[in-house]
Amino acid sequence: MKGLKLLVAGLVVLGLLAGVALASDLSNCRDNMLYLANAAEIWANAHHNKYPTTQEFLGKDFAKYVKIVGGNDNSFYCPMTGQGLRYEVRSDLKYFCIKSPNPEKFGLRNFYFSSLNGMIQSK
Repeated sequence: MKGLKLLVAGLVVLGLLAGVALASDLSNCRDNMLYLANAAEIWANAHHNKYPTTQEFLGKDFAKYVKIVGGNDNSFYCPMTGQGLRYEVRSDLKYFCIKSPNPEKFGLRNFYFSSLNGMIQSK
């Protein structure tokens, strides 16, 4: 009986640790989106109020802007999945979204940053 109690206690602790890790990954993914969004805003200020194209977003010049706001090369990725965050820009370059590639890994339906509406997170 003692062994069963220890096993159950161990599983509870592992579950709590997994929950903490998930919350940490979610927070880190959100931080990365905000680094990229802030960098895109600075880019727009320097480029006639136009956000970077997808090609510019992935280029070395944009990475310099990410570093200015405190990000780094890992800021382009979601730590939970290791996949790149998705950047979508409207054709007139006046609006963008940065999306998590797999929001369902966080138990979410939507998890993205919109230049019009800010951070969007919904179940």
